[in-house]
Amino acid sequence: MDRNPPQTLSQILAGMFDQAAKAPGFPVRKKLGSGLEIDLLILKDGITKFQISRARPGPSSTEWSTVLKNLPYPVTAQPLTLKWGNHIYFKAAWPTPEAKPTQAQEEEQK
Repeated sequence: MDRNPPQTLSQILAGMFDQAAKAPGFPVRKKLGSGLEIDLLILKDGITKFQISRARPGPSSTEWSTVLKNLPYPVTAQPLTLKWGNHIYFKAAWPTPEAKPTQAQEEEQK
């Protein structure tokens, strides 16, 4: 029985951004095997809200940097740290870049 290879972090994040861009205002969530939770929300007003979280001890600054480096476009953001119950959150928001058509979309338009 063939199984699909596990997705890379870049592939997971690209899929999350595609899903969020298709449904502005609806959050997209993913829990990784390490227990790290990623939440993404693209708002209709052109703002992207992003957070990573985990139950204590929470995410590390290295994880924050790693996740940002694997986003589908370059982002530099310092997180706001919040604690809620047993969870620690790193959150940030930034202007959503304009989506560029994929090669498949460009070929469809020809």
